[in-house]
Order: sequence, then structure tokens, then C-alpha cells
Amino acid sequence: MNRLEKTFQDLDLKGERAFIPFLVAGDPDPGTFMKLAKAIEPFADIIEFGIPYTDPIADGEIIQAANARALASGITFTKACDLIAMVRRLTEKPIVVLTYGNVVGIGKVMEESLSRFNLSGIDGLIIADVPLE
Repeated sequence: MNRLEKTFQDLDLKGERAFIPFLVAGDPDPGTFMKLAKAIEPFADIIEFGIPYTDPIADGEIIQAANARALASGITFTKACDLIAMVRRLTEKPIVVLTYGNVVGIGKVMEESLSRFNLSGIDGLIIADVPLE
């Protein structure tokens, strides 16, 4: 059983629901992001991180602004994955990543992206803005 399944099973047995806080990786800067991640970890059942993207149309103003701040601080896909890997070393709680179809790419780029996510130690992946085609 993976971490996500175990967490949901344990919560279900207790009649509880999951608390899943969300942070954009690197927002507002890498140091502050790590402090925030450490601060929320004890209270979270699952932690969700967004990969910064220039055009997060599936999200509202607040998450769009978080993406813009992370990108302005120099966060790239690779740096975001590095930060997530650092959080993984701090916790065994499930980590889920929200990203966008254009970030993950297709073909070989997608394989490389998924491999990088795997190396970061994530447990789940949400990909927004993927056309039906």
C-alpha cells in the first residue's frame, strides 16, 4: 500500500478527512518556502505543492500570484523538484504535485518530467490544462 492509500485508509478508519495544505514550490523564495513547508508539515495529512508556471489559467488570483512570485525568485522546474525532494527528506507524509500540461510536456519531455518527479519522491500528480485531444 502506498503512502496516499495508507493515509486515506487510516483517516477513514478514524472517521476523519484529510487536511491537504497547498504551497507553490519556491514561493515567495526558496528559503521562505522551506520554512513554510516545515511549519505546515506537522498539521498536514498530505502536502500538495504546485510547480510554478507562467500561465496558470486553471487557478485563481492567489495561486497565480504565488506562481509569479516563485518564478520571479528564479524557481525553475528543476529547482522546484529539488525543493520538493528536500521536503521529502523531512517527512514520510504523502506529497502530491499540481502542475500543468505544458510543464510536463509530451513524448520524451514527459518521460523526463515524470522521472524527475519520481526522483523527488512524490506520491501523486495532478496535471491541469491538458486538452482532450
